[in-house]
Amino acid sequence: MIINKRQWIHRITAVLLIVMTGMAATVQMTSAAENSSAKKSENTSTSLKEAQQEKAALEKALEKAKQTINELKESKGDVQAKVNDLNTQLMNISSRITALENQLAQKNQELTEKKDQIEDTKDQLEDAKKAGRAAVCGHESAHTVYV
Repeated sequence: MIINKRQWIHRITAVLLIVMTGMAATVQMTSAAENSSAKKSENTSTSLKEAQQEKAALEKALEKAKQTINELKESKGDVQAKVNDLNTQLMNISSRITALENQLAQKNQELTEKKDQIEDTKDQLEDAKKAGRAAVCGHESAHTVYV
């Protein structure tokens, strides 16, 4: 098989075209890789900045929590003293209520006794009235009194 000049030129052109296309593809791939790398770098940079901001926010929150804990520890003594004072007041009030309940029960007992005495006195008065009427009636029948 003999190849003439024209065929050689076509084959060389085809090979050059293939090589050029390959080189262009390599350049595009390299460019795309660089762009991707740059985007990754930007994303990484953005992610790093966000992570640093989040870390700073968490550190501030941690410091604030520590400060709150210290304040609570300091005020714990004050709170305990106040709780003890309120507990003492509560016990005093409770004992006073118990004393008043006892007085009330005693007064109710006295009132019940007085009511019973009043009833007994009423009964005695009724009996005395009946006896007095009977005595007056019996006395009148024995002696005539003129007025």
